[in-house]
Parts: sequence; structure tokens; C-alpha cells
Amino acid sequence: MKIHGIDDSGKVTGYDHSPVSEEREMEDYIESNPGIIEEGMIVLARQWKNIDLLGLDNDGNVVVIEIKKESNDARKVITQTIEYGILAEDLGYSELNAIARENNKLGNFPNLEKMFQERIDEFQIDDFNADTKLYIVHEKIGGEIKKIAQWLHSKGINIYCVELNFHKQDGHRIAVKHDIVGGTQRKKEQKQEEFSEEFHTRRGNPDTKELYASLKEKVIKFGNDVEWRTVKNYIGFKRHQRFLNVRIRREKLILHIRQLYDGKECFSAENTEMKVLKRHKNWREIHVKNAEELEPLLVFINQSYDANKK
Repeated sequence: MKIHGIDDSGKVTGYDHSPVSEEREMEDYIESNPGIIEEGMIVLARQWKNIDLLGLDNDGNVVVIEIKKESNDARKVITQTIEYGILAEDLGYSELNAIARENNKLGNFPNLEKMFQERIDEFQIDDFNADTKLYIVHEKIGGEIKKIAQWLHSKGINIYCVELNFHKQDGHRIAVKHDIVGGTQRKKEQKQEEFSEEFHTRRGNPDTKELYASLKEKVIKFGNDVEWRTVKNYIGFKRHQRFLNVRIRREKLILHIRQLYDGKECFSAENTEMKVLKRHKNWREIHVKNAEELEPLLVFINQSYDANKK
């Protein structure tokens, strides 16, 4: 298919389709220009455990990109992509940081944590790989691949299909991307309602979801002035100010409990497992995996609520 460009004078130039000769050409281009797949994305590695491209999106989620030139065998392509997603799903911060360092992808930053905190002020190490995204990139996505990917996408699997083609004329080359399954380009401004409670709870397994529901029920009973709201990185509970932030992960809850109000501590006892947040000294962090671990923490959360006065 021929595409056309128009310069400032109104002159129209036709660009002829220039098929790639091998998948490596697409790899080269996407590694150098990851924003064509998704704005804010970075590529960490090529051919990491046979994954064509391994990256992170602007929110620190792992991105798996499987590039195909010839194969339109739907079962093979989909199965292979999902297998790579399963492999990448368990990558934690230390592994991701090591991969980035090994492949010289940190730029001027000492580590990935600093890189992403530059983007998102409240970003935490545990925000890395909260979700995993799967991309199938092809010059022409086959009908069966599209059909299966659309079904998986409708069931909540973050799988996307992208057609990427190159066109050239008189030594000038351009790339054209079409989203076939899933809209992948980040919006410049995301609406608050996109970060719903369900947006957060779907990251947890059934036990974690139940643990969060129990926590929410108990915190709301502290008083009829407790409010909660969802933002991009957490679910926050407030009285007059926020006193509890909850991040939901597959196998745990990450709780941020406010300890200091006007420089005064509100906890009546010490909990040696809580740690001070580096960038927010008024808050303490602790990870919770079950109801037994949560129960004693409710005392500290309640004390923070009580101290949260006008």
C-alpha cells in the first residue's frame, strides 16, 4: 500500500511500501524508537531468554515484544507470546535493574528506581512489574491471531497486536504503525476514573483481594468521616489528610501508614518491621500477606486516624 506525505508547500510525495527482509530490522528500529510502540516505553534487552525485546512502559510495567515477519500460525504465535509473558511476569526490581545495567540502558541514572522516580514522584520499587504487557508486532497481523488476541484482551489479558510497516522514497524512510488489537498509545492526560478500585484490585490474586476487602471494611469503621479515593499508584484513605495508602500486588498488600503529624509521632509502640519511606519521611511502609500479619497493624492505622485532626 502506498502512503503520501504533504510538505509545507503543499507538494504531495508518494512513499512505496518497503518490506523488511528479516525480523532484526524491526528489532533495530523499535529498540532505537520504542515510543512508536508506546509513548514513554524503554527497551531493556534484546533476545533476553529468547524474548525479542524486553522493556518497561512509562509506569514500570514489563513489556514483552514478540516480532514476526513470516509466521501467521495463530496458535504458535499466541502460545509463544503468552509463554514469554509468564516468564517475564515474575521479574522483580533487582532482576530488571541488573538487566538494564548489563545492557547499558540506565543512561545518566544510577538505577531504575531513580529513573522512574524522576517520572513519577511517588513511584516505589514495588511498583515495577505490577502488570505485564504482551505485544505481537507484524507487518500484517493474520485474522486468526487478531481473533484470539481480541478474545484474550476482552478477558483482561494485556495483549496487543501492532502492524508496523516501513515506506521509502528517494532515500527517505518512514515508519507507520497501526494498532490492530488494543489501543496502546498513552493519553497525555488520563482521567481520574481510569484508576478505579477495580484497576488496583485486579493486580492481586483472590487471597490478596480478600485481604484488601477486609482491611477496607475495618478502616471504614474507624469513623463516618473516613474517605477513600483511588489514584494511579495506590488507594488512599483519609480523614482530614491521608493516613493510609494501599498498593495491591499479586501476593501482598503494601501499606503506607502515616506516623508523623506536625513532626509528632502518633504511634504508641514500635514496629521494627516498618521502614521509613526515603522520599516521604512522615510515612512508614510494611508488606502484608495474610490476615494474621494485618491484625496487629490495625492498631497503628487507627492511631494514625485518631491523630489526623484539623
